[in-house]
Amino acid sequence: MAQLLAGALVVAGVFLAGLALSVARSRQARAGRPLALLLLAAAWWGLAGAIELSVVDPVERVLWGDLKYVGIVLVPPAWLVFVLLFTGRRALVTPRTLLLLAVEPALVLLALAWPPTHNLFRYLPPSQLDEALPVVSVGPLFWVHAVYAYLVVLVATVTFLRGLVRASRAYRGLSVVLALAAVLPWTANLLFNLGVGPFALVDLTPFLFVLTGAVLVQGLLHGRLMTLARVARDVVLDGLADGILVVDALGRVVEANPAARRQLGLARTPVGVGVADLLPGLPAEEVQLPAADGGTRTLEVRDQPLLDRSGVGAGQVLVLRDITERRAAEEQVAGLLRERTRVASALQSALRPAPLPVVPGMLATALYRPAGGGVGGDFYEVFPLGDGRWCAVLGDVAGKGAEAAAVTARVRFTVRALAPGAAGPHGLLRALNTALAGAGGPGERDEDDEWFCTLALVVLHPRPGGVRAEVALAGHPQPLLRRADGRVEPVGEPGTALGVVTEPEVVPTTVELFPGDALCLFTDGLVEARDAAGEELGVERVADVLAAADVVAPGGAQGVLALLEGSVRAWHGGAPGDDLAVLLLRASAVRD
Repeated sequence: MAQLLAGALVVAGVFLAGLALSVARSRQARAGRPLALLLLAAAWWGLAGAIELSVVDPVERVLWGDLKYVGIVLVPPAWLVFVLLFTGRRALVTPRTLLLLAVEPALVLLALAWPPTHNLFRYLPPSQLDEALPVVSVGPLFWVHAVYAYLVVLVATVTFLRGLVRASRAYRGLSVVLALAAVLPWTANLLFNLGVGPFALVDLTPFLFVLTGAVLVQGLLHGRLMTLARVARDVVLDGLADGILVVDALGRVVEANPAARRQLGLARTPVGVGVADLLPGLPAEEVQLPAADGGTRTLEVRDQPLLDRSGVGAGQVLVLRDITERRAAEEQVAGLLRERTRVASALQSALRPAPLPVVPGMLATALYRPAGGGVGGDFYEVFPLGDGRWCAVLGDVAGKGAEAAAVTARVRFTVRALAPGAAGPHGLLRALNTALAGAGGPGERDEDDEWFCTLALVVLHPRPGGVRAEVALAGHPQPLLRRADGRVEPVGEPGTALGVVTEPEVVPTTVELFPGDALCLFTDGLVEARDAAGEELGVERVADVLAAADVVAPGGAQGVLALLEGSVRAWHGGAPGDDLAVLLLRASAVRD
């Protein structure tokens, strides 16, 4: 019997020593060192107890019984230090605390080592010398040690369990297991020391520490018994705005978070229900479901396969996101964009220059290229004034796009309205500035209604032998007059742009156009086109193009415009970056 118990104690001691080594090597927990010491002390307790039972000589038996206390006295303080560190009371584990906890074990070992006090702690009665399982008697010092050790263990165990219960309800089940694992060894030890029934024959404490050690190592350090991970997962899933459906390999729902239940209109998790019945249309990335208000809801579905350790599919996680409002907003934005496109298209059609009329004694030809191919701020008009005179206008409104186009429309229509009653081109430009600025002048306009534009305005007087042209400029590039003999000269004074001051400076200039002469009006997109180095095309280069062109040949006017546009493209290296408009007015004695 004794040898059987000794073998069992050896197995328990080796197992506890292995646990201690595992904890020491892992270094994963801050309480790992005291736990390793606790397990090592319990291992020594069992191994020394095994040797105590194995030896026959009474002196050796007493010696190994004394050496067994090296492990016994270390267990209570190691348990207390472990509990303090594990429950977050690191501040209590100071060098002074460790020194105080070492006092009692040192005094016990000293009492066992000193002959005068040895038997006051423990001794082997003569009647037990020949017993296979001798019953050791204890003295008063043992009971002092026992009371101290039990108090330390009690304080540590209560602190440990209170910490677990306060941390989370998820620890209650674990607390019960740990309570049993912690109490059982000390209960057995107490019954052994009190000599109660069969417990007086064998100290079962080392055996029960095997259970305690396994629970502590697997449950606390490795997390095998912890339910906090489950609680954390549930908290995260329950707090997600997206729905989560966990589906098994057969396509049946095994779990659904609250968001998924709300999205599907369910009161509880549809365990066992086929996911295809809940989400018709899968595996589409979006599914339509009926809404409580009679409409439809749109759910975006993302699929994440679940694989087991061997890589075989075990199911899938479906992430559901309600994108009903997003789709409605996208449709609204798309509708607005369609409406804006329609308005822009209508505006562009309305602002696109109309075919030029036939002017007696003149041939009018034009080129219009808005930047980007959309609605631009450049424009031109040729219209009769009703008394044999004609008005030609070419302008450039600041900016690009729809805003510039809106101002362009205002300028074009206002020019037509004011032109018949205006006192010459300079008077028309001043009247236009006042009309567009408002009665109080440009300075009193709302900040959001600011604008300015440059204009070249020509009043044409056709007559026998040629055309008299009255030119007035409002901050606009000077037109170029190309004579029939190839000479090119600028016409007019630039003046002040409209929308800048209340009384713009406008200086009228009169020139005579004879058959073969051509007056070229253009916006700054022609002369200010830049090359890669940033240099402008310039008036002189444009004049050279006009001088070299054959204006009077059949189709010559269109050829001139093509040459001018080609010069801009070649100089800029592609399509021009600014709006471009050119109006060519040629005095004609022949018909093209």
